[in-house]
Amino acid sequence: MFTPGRGTHYLFFKNRWVQVNRERQNQTIKKDGMTRTALEVVSLTTFGGNPTFWKSFLENAAKDALSQLETGLCVYIPHGNSWQRLGAPRNKRPIDSVILDIGVKERLLDDISNFFTSQQWYIDRGIPYRRGYLLHGPPGTGKSSFISALAALYGHNICMLSLSDRLIDDAMLNHLMHNAPLNSFLVIEDVDSAFGGRHDGVIQHNPVYDGLSRVTMSGLLNAVDGVASAEGGRVLFMTTNHVERLDAALIRPGRVDVSQHFGNCTPIMFEQMFKRFFANVPDTLCSKFRDKMLSIDIECSPATIQGHLLNFKKQPELAIENVGKLKE
Repeated sequence: MFTPGRGTHYLFFKNRWVQVNRERQNQTIKKDGMTRTALEVVSLTTFGGNPTFWKSFLENAAKDALSQLETGLCVYIPHGNSWQRLGAPRNKRPIDSVILDIGVKERLLDDISNFFTSQQWYIDRGIPYRRGYLLHGPPGTGKSSFISALAALYGHNICMLSLSDRLIDDAMLNHLMHNAPLNSFLVIEDVDSAFGGRHDGVIQHNPVYDGLSRVTMSGLLNAVDGVASAEGGRVLFMTTNHVERLDAALIRPGRVDVSQHFGNCTPIMFEQMFKRFFANVPDTLCSKFRDKMLSIDIECSPATIQGHLLNFKKQPELAIENVGKLKE
């Protein structure tokens, strides 16, 4: 997809020429305590004053944008006080391609499906209509992959927030969470990375974390479920590799409604991943791969197994024979 550069451009729509002018203003907005960014204005001009032309023009533009959502997954990141799409829409990942332990995927799918069909139930009881999920476990266990596949399943966008982003403070975090694009999952990955931990009820100070974030713990808590926090069906996912480092106040019920552990591969996951890569192999070969993995007795994440199988994507027998290399 191409966007017009600064200056004047022309396009033809429904037998009319439309002038597109993109210019940078002298006025700026503050992105953080030190940096300012210039405002940009895009103006559209054509001959004639019939408002139905512009209505048709905007409807066509909206239809084109929605068609991209149908064919791809859009990821957004903060840009100043708004959201900016990160590159072109990505290929949608099938939910079946994310291999998790028995019951994990089903539990999460059932919960979010129930949430999306219960808006009136929340309203009738005066409960804020929002849902929070904490996905925790070792690296490479499918946390981010599951979120991407779930967004694709529901035709949602993904809005990525990094608490270690020096351009984001408490007020900006709250503003961004209130103004995410429609039909979006808000995602805070590695939520533990910006703060120290809590031990025996006392917040631990660690100089390693100094200066990493302008977002405070109280600011994050207020953005997640304070009086001014976003509602309207907001779905927030937080991920961490170290759940033990998280402040207990952050993961209490009401802020985190569902906490789900994502673990390393189990025997059934070995079989399912092998079958996913080599769809036409007999079940006996899947069992052989499982047994071979169990024989080397090491913890393997789904990402590790995927990397191994990619090396032998057309050679299932060699994938089994070379399992021992995972110990090297």
